[in-house]
Amino acid sequence: MAQLRESDLRAVLDFVGEAYDAQDREEFRAAILPGFRRLVPSTYASYNELAGTTPVATLAEPELPDWATAAWERHAPENPLLQRYLATRDGRAVRFSDVAPARELRRLPIFEDFYTPLGISHQVAFVLPSTPELTIAVVLSRGGRDFGARDLGLLELARPHLIQAYRAAELRERLLATIGGLRAGLEAEGTAIVVLDGEGAVGLASEAARELLGPAAEADLREGRPPGGPLGGWAKAGRGTGTIEVDGETLLVRRVRAGEGTALVLGRPGRALSPDALRLLGLTGREAAVLHGLAHGRSTEELAAELSISPRTVAKHVQRINAKLGVRDRAQAIATAWAAAGG
Repeated sequence: MAQLRESDLRAVLDFVGEAYDAQDREEFRAAILPGFRRLVPSTYASYNELAGTTPVATLAEPELPDWATAAWERHAPENPLLQRYLATRDGRAVRFSDVAPARELRRLPIFEDFYTPLGISHQVAFVLPSTPELTIAVVLSRGGRDFGARDLGLLELARPHLIQAYRAAELRERLLATIGGLRAGLEAEGTAIVVLDGEGAVGLASEAARELLGPAAEADLREGRPPGGPLGGWAKAGRGTGTIEVDGETLLVRRVRAGEGTALVLGRPGRALSPDALRLLGLTGREAAVLHGLAHGRSTEELAAELSISPRTVAKHVQRINAKLGVRDRAQAIATAWAAAGG
């Protein structure tokens, strides 16, 4: 590889960064040709993507005139760079001048009918490293001077990173489609849910959830950021089921594990949850008071202080509550409490 200057390295980094910014494959394809032409000045640039043997996308910048398109369709298999790739499967950047002398190339029908009328005498082509199921070939063409060692060095430096940018754009595209389908399903069912990613940031918030949280939802549920307000505080505390207060209204929150992230399901309790109602589940007055506090988001320490008992005593009450309700943990006990209240 030719010795590259610092400015060359910065140009490659800028180009690759633009490719990584693409939110889907369409944006990636739209960005890649202008980027290559800035990196390596060219009269024409083309992008050709195949899934197996099926063409997926073919772009050219600038667009070819109609006569040139027809000529290319007739002579494309004659392209010496294509023939070399099919014979070797070597996707590194290769020029016309690397495969045959100029005088031999000019005698080919593809030169007489396509390249020469377009003013093209030099070309470099390469394939982004990928799998046999995906082939992405980029072709740069120009007249004047041939592509030099520095041009090849720039292309080879960018080549492996661009396929990673393509994969990232493909992943974002699938993720957005999945989120879109999930959002549509939630909206159709009227489910109030906030999905947090593995870092605790909002990935999706249904319209029903935004309506429950009211005017503050716009600021508290910004996608890509941790939730704010009462829901954010509750989510940070890591509780399984509980309540939050929003504009004087009590909302029930249930935490559900969703892959590497978390789904927070919101709702309005069916009716007020009182200690007296909980005693109907077979609990003592003190046990009902403990479960009532847990259902409203109190911690062990907070309950101990409110009920003037020790945290250890609170834990013992919780053990007895779980046994009487036939549940395994606090989250199930709280869910049972709200279910008993019609929540």
